[in-house]
Amino acid sequence: MTARRLLEAKGAVGFALVIVVAAGLLGSALEGSRAQGRAMTPEAVSRTGFVLAQALGGVRSGIAAYIWIKLDQAHHEYYGGAFSREAPLAPWYRIAAWLDPHMEKAFDVGSYIVFKQGREREAIAFAKEGLAANPDSVLLTFNLGQLYLFQQGNVAKREALRYLSRAEEMSRNADPNMPQEVTRLEILGSLNAAYTKWKIPNEPRRIVVELERLREEASEERKTPEAEPEEDEADQLGPDLGGMLR
Repeated sequence: MTARRLLEAKGAVGFALVIVVAAGLLGSALEGSRAQGRAMTPEAVSRTGFVLAQALGGVRSGIAAYIWIKLDQAHHEYYGGAFSREAPLAPWYRIAAWLDPHMEKAFDVGSYIVFKQGREREAIAFAKEGLAANPDSVLLTFNLGQLYLFQQGNVAKREALRYLSRAEEMSRNADPNMPQEVTRLEILGSLNAAYTKWKIPNEPRRIVVELERLREEASEERKTPEAEPEEDEADQLGPDLGGMLR
């Protein structure tokens, strides 16, 4: 019994080491592709995603979260919050989504980055894959509608109106106590933009009315100065006396 437990313990430690090494390799590769400004090839993405999916099994979502953290750091610290500059990182959003199909933000951001590279069909396919895995996602429904809204033609017109209308309905019927990744103002604004862009008649009046109200509220919020945080008693007494009171 003791030998069996020892073997199980060693197996657990060994597997944990595999996870740590895999995470380290992913981090190094991510840093390398970012620093060199070069994206992985689609073949490399497929190979990496398949190997990780097979090797990591039940901890796939944990590794996906790790990749997301690294991507978020790169987005803010290296690229200055500009998704349009993040072409070298696009494959890593794909891998994160592969490892965790319910990571909605990976599909949302990744498809947008691919779209900005001019790979519109690939972006649409990626966005649809995300929505298929998360059919109740307002964010991914809205995202797909947005990608079509950025395009031209009758197909884009039909699909933009279809998905943006669906996002609006889903948002309207959503639990108000549950946080949403996309606001009513964003959804209604894009839906209104679709009606305007393609001169579609008979836009529902309720959409126009609610959009105007939300825009007015947003404008008022921007005009309202943020309240200055109140100083506590120690701060009011200055650093010397204040430090004694703390």
